[in-house]
Amino acid sequence: MSKTPSVADDAVVLLCADIYGHLDEMEFVAGGSTDPLLAGAVRSAVLVLRGLVAEHGTLRDATCWACGGEWPCRVFSTVHGLIKNPDGEYVALLRRLRAAERRE
Repeated sequence: MSKTPSVADDAVVLLCADIYGHLDEMEFVAGGSTDPLLAGAVRSAVLVLRGLVAEHGTLRDATCWACGGEWPCRVFSTVHGLIKNPDGEYVALLRRLRAAERRE
């Protein structure tokens, strides 16, 4: 018998999907770059961030798989903050890549 997911379960899934969506966008935009070194560096950084998000996930018990503490753990929160901060380097890089894409 399947159990209906709780609101917390849905929130975890949505939060992770949002982060992965941002990473997908970064990878897609970088893939269109004419600078192969930049595109490779971005793909490598995205791979590391995906690994951290996956490793520091949770399910029903709100415990981080990697840290064993309360979720969201410090690592997940840091990755989330880096990706979602509108004044941060991640967003600035994405803006530069989009601007370069429009010029091409």
